[in-house]
Amino acid sequence: NQPSEAGRWGRRMAEAKCGTGARASAAVARGREIETSAAFAEARQLFEDKRFEEAAVLYVKLVDTNPRHKDSPAAINNAAVSYESVQRFESATRLYERVWRDYPESEFADTALFRAAVNYQRFFEFDHAVTNYLILVDNPRYKKSKHRADALYNAAQLLESDQAYERAADLFKRYARVIDKDEEAAEAFFRAGKSYEKARSLDKMTAAFLDL
Repeated sequence: NQPSEAGRWGRRMAEAKCGTGARASAAVARGREIETSAAFAEARQLFEDKRFEEAAVLYVKLVDTNPRHKDSPAAINNAAVSYESVQRFESATRLYERVWRDYPESEFADTALFRAAVNYQRFFEFDHAVTNYLILVDNPRYKKSKHRADALYNAAQLLESDQAYERAADLFKRYARVIDKDEEAAEAFFRAGKSYEKARSLDKMTAAFLDL
């Protein structure tokens, strides 16, 4: 991609080294900031134009070069979304992991954690999926996440399929107590009871069925 006019102007400022001392350093810094911001804008335009692979490559390059830039959390998240949009799920997952690990305070962290888990599940990496789902469930940082209930349910299902019945049952019960839909809560308590039964935890099975 050719740099934008703003990017070329920023590069010229950075390379010109006008003046001396502090004035020259400020001019260089300002030029580099203009050039970098223009490059982020170019990547965003590629993303909006649905040129996803090109956008992802440029986003990753920019974040690797400017990890602490104010636009880097959104950029790496958009790169992950871009790869997911073209079904490059392994690349998307690696970038979603970078989002929540490198930028845990960003607005994208909880969704990135959830999407990474979904992609692990897609590729039958169930241990990784459960681990990510439970970080989303148990870390206080994500207690208000809109994905928390779904993460609980998905983790419970995976553990049930893996015959980890008691752990699955505990999560089904937790899900039943946070979901605000009576029918879904009843189903979750029932599945908890059946899982406790398979685990031969009969007292817990009875308690779960009484919650129906």
